[in-house]
Amino acid sequence: MTWRAILSGALFLGAAGCGGGDLDRSHVGVLGSPCAPRTTPYYEPDPEKWDVSWLWAKLEPELADAKTDAERAEKIARWVALSSVNDRDVAADQAPGEHLRAIPFYGLCGERSVVTKQLARRAGLRAEIFGLYNFIEPGSGHTTVQFCYDDDWHFFDVTYAGMFVADGEVMSFDRIRADPWRALAGLVPYETGFDVYQSEDPNRDERDYEARMRSYYSAESIVSTPSLSFFGAGEEVPLDVKFDLSRAPLIVGRPGAFPTEVHWSGADQGISERMGVMLGHTVENFQPRLVFTNATVGEHYAVTFQLRRATSAGLELSLLPVDVALESDDVFVTTEAMTGYPEPAAELDPFPVERPFEPARVVGAPDDPGRLGAAAFDGDLTWTIRFEALRRSGAIAIRHAIPHGEGLIVERVEVGRASPHVQ
Repeated sequence: MTWRAILSGALFLGAAGCGGGDLDRSHVGVLGSPCAPRTTPYYEPDPEKWDVSWLWAKLEPELADAKTDAERAEKIARWVALSSVNDRDVAADQAPGEHLRAIPFYGLCGERSVVTKQLARRAGLRAEIFGLYNFIEPGSGHTTVQFCYDDDWHFFDVTYAGMFVADGEVMSFDRIRADPWRALAGLVPYETGFDVYQSEDPNRDERDYEARMRSYYSAESIVSTPSLSFFGAGEEVPLDVKFDLSRAPLIVGRPGAFPTEVHWSGADQGISERMGVMLGHTVENFQPRLVFTNATVGEHYAVTFQLRRATSAGLELSLLPVDVALESDDVFVTTEAMTGYPEPAAELDPFPVERPFEPARVVGAPDDPGRLGAAAFDGDLTWTIRFEALRRSGAIAIRHAIPHGEGLIVERVEVGRASPHVQ
C-alpha cells in the first residue's frame, strides 16, 4: 500500500519560548490523574526487592514531630535525598533488597523514587513516581515523586534534591509548569548529602544542590519537556524519538539486547530513552513519534525494528505520517507466528539495580522460548517502515492501544537510506 499524507505541522511539539510572554500551554494539565486515595497504586514495586524495612526503622523516629501530611512528606523527601548516593552498583550475589540495608543506600533517580514511594506508604501517605522523559534533551530522562495530600499533588525531586514552594506549600508539577518563573523563585534546595558529582569548576562545591537544581530546572526545560507521566497510571505518554538523517545509517541496540541496553544506546546517541519498550510491554503507555531531521527531500528511507516475541497475537500498531510519504503498510498486526511466552517479570522492571551491559547477562539463548532467538522463531523478526521525505523534517507517529505488560520489546533499530519500494 502506497499513500501520501502531508499533515499540518501542528502535530510537532515545539519548545515554548521562555522570555516572559505567553507560554505554550498544550502540555499543562494533561496529566489528569486525580489526587485521591487509591486502593491500588499506579505502580506496585516488588516488595522483596524494594523492602525498605531497615530504612524505615531509621526514618520513623525522625517523623515523630511532624504534625501534618505536608510536614511528613517533606521530611521523607529530604531524608531520602540526604541518605542516598548517586550509584547503583549491586553485587551479583546480593540478596534482593540488600542494597537498602545501609546508609547511604545506592540508587539513581529511579531507585530513589521507588524508595520514597515505599517509605511514604509506611508513613500512611500516598506518593507516586513521576517521570520526565527526554528531559532537557533527548535521552536525558529523570524520575521524581509527587505526594498526594490536601487534595493536590506536590512535586519533590529526591535526587537533584529540592522542591518548589508558592503560597507556603510545595507546588505540583502542573502548577510549576503553568508558571515556571514563580516556581523557580520559590526553589528550595536541600542541604548537602553524600553525593559527589564531577565538576569542571574547581571552586564549586560538588554537592551544591541549589546549583544542581537550577542547572536542570529552567523555565525552558520545565515548559518544553513533552513527555510526562505518573508511572503506571495508564495515561498516554508521547515519546519523541529523534533521528538526524544526515548521520544515517543510525543503529540503536543489537540483536538480543535487553531493554536497558537499548535504552542506554538510544540515550547515549541523543535519540531517545526507553526505546527498548516503546512498542508496549511496559507499565508506561508510550506512544512513540519518530521524528526525522536533515532529510534530503525526495530521498527514500527505511526504519527497521528488530523485535523480540510479541506477548499475544492481534496487537495492532498504526502509523500517522507528517511530511513524509509512507511506502509501506500503515498498520502492523502481530500474528500467532510472532507470539511466544511472556518475558520474565524482571523485563518489566523499570528500575533494574544492576548496570546495563553486564557480561553475566544471558543473551539470545535458543532454549528460551520467551526470546526471539533465530533457532526458536519461525516468523518475521523485523518490522520495516519505508517512506519518502517530502520536506527536510517530518515524523511518523506510532499509535497503539496495547494493555500494560503486553506488546513487543525492541532489540535493535536501524534507520538509513533505502531504494524506492516497489509494491
